Amino acid sequence: SWKGHALDRKIPLLRSQVALEKEALALFHTIGETKHTHVHTDSGVEQEFFLISKDHYERRPDLKVSGRTLQGSPPPKDQELADNYFGPIPSKIWNCINSVEKSLWKLGIPVTTRHREVAPNQYELAPVFTKSPVASDTNMIMMEVLKRVAHKHGFHALLHEKPFYGVNGSGKHNNWSVGTNIIPTVFSPGSKPIDNDIFLIFIAATIKAVDDHGDVLRFSISGAGNDHRLGAHEAPPAIMSVYLGDDVQGVIEKLLHNKDNIEPDLDVNLGIPYLTPFKRHTSDRNRTSPFAFTSNKFEVRAVGSSQRPAASNLVLNVILADSLKQMNHALKQELANGKSVKEAVQKVVKSTLQKHYRAIYNGDGYSSEWPIEAEKRGLLNLRTTPDVLKYFPSEKNFKLFESFGVLSRDELKAQISVDIETYCKTIHLEANSLRSLADRFILPAAAKYVTDLINVSGAKRRADVLNSYIEKGFEAAAELEKKRKKLTEFELNELDASFYARDQVKPAMRDLREILDSMERIVGHKHWPLPTYEEILFEQN
Repeated sequence: SWKGHALDRKIPLLRSQVALEKEALALFHTIGETKHTHVHTDSGVEQEFFLISKDHYERRPDLKVSGRTLQGSPPPKDQELADNYFGPIPSKIWNCINSVEKSLWKLGIPVTTRHREVAPNQYELAPVFTKSPVASDTNMIMMEVLKRVAHKHGFHALLHEKPFYGVNGSGKHNNWSVGTNIIPTVFSPGSKPIDNDIFLIFIAATIKAVDDHGDVLRFSISGAGNDHRLGAHEAPPAIMSVYLGDDVQGVIEKLLHNKDNIEPDLDVNLGIPYLTPFKRHTSDRNRTSPFAFTSNKFEVRAVGSSQRPAASNLVLNVILADSLKQMNHALKQELANGKSVKEAVQKVVKSTLQKHYRAIYNGDGYSSEWPIEAEKRGLLNLRTTPDVLKYFPSEKNFKLFESFGVLSRDELKAQISVDIETYCKTIHLEANSLRSLADRFILPAAAKYVTDLINVSGAKRRADVLNSYIEKGFEAAAELEKKRKKLTEFELNELDASFYARDQVKPAMRDLREILDSMERIVGHKHWPLPTYEEILFEQN
């Protein structure tokens, strides 16, 4: 800003890199690892998106205004057969994505992965991993290139977290790691992880960071769009926990309880003489965890597809810096008491893991039992963005960002204020768009269809049912408009307005949508004024 405040996410991200490097190098110095002179974070951002016909997009006012369909009856078939994921890419889509990749390569952004995702017409692109600030920039460029190139090929790229009701939404998996000038990643277990001091320190510090600052990590992924995904059996829950997998969990159990880890059988023999047996990968994945260890990095699976990866990256840097600072202090105390480096590391790591063990969860994050268990453990479950924005502005969090020089109090307050305003305006725009969709498109089309039914022998009952829906639709649209207007005239503070938007406006939208979706299942296809889910998602490209 003109006063010198950082109102973006890039400057705080660069500051967080400085803070993390400072604390990591200080800790390395304490344990005698003086060859490490530089510390950085890497990030690999997997971008999910939908590609739909540009003609269908232009004929859906809700998509043009809000980025998602506010009305749409589920098609006879969606994703229940799981026949989209990693399936063959249709030729026209392949040509489009290939053009996107070429455009990105010209900009110095190498893309290494492309594939179909779970939902129909949903895809993913992933670039080569690079330094976090660069990865954050290239992802923002990738989203812009996607939209521009798609239009040239007759498509529109949807980056909203939940463009279609009833099918999977889109995320942005952020693969984050920490490296030095000596080792590519401190999260590499090595051949003997139990003796790998650096690995143990950083794993323990990361678990501590998530446990101490789960609300901060949740803040970095909050937003109206992402609220549709989190905890909806397509994305991790809003509870911040750490998944480690069997191998790393075994190392921790060995350290804490001296339990011998049962070595898994990695040999795979397919029983075909001419196919050589091979060893499977030791890393396992948990798609239901918001923060999962995957081989030599952590995957932040809860980031929304339209969100800036810089937000989660800078938060991870800050909270890890805070953990390293505290652990370094504890290590110095142990060394001053006469312990060797190995003894000091083992004691501090063990103490840290014992204290923050509750943040480790290797189970099914989608299960109904997990929120109950998480509550018993004392873990936060901030389900929606208003919940986050109410809880987050604490003295603890202001001091966290101030102490490392990442965000001043005024800068953080500004970001919170912007997030609250964005949430309220997003819900307002969606409500306005849905009301317009009902009043100007759907209800008039349904009324015209009723007149056609009246002239058809035996269709009176169907006409009566549709008439009932039309009447309910006008009433629901009027109720939504009343609540939308109240949201714009709110006299209380912005945070109260966000709760009103969540608790009053969104349910009114849901009520109207249910009526409109029911009408779609009755009105003849030729009379329906909008492209349907069946057309948008299953048109062969």
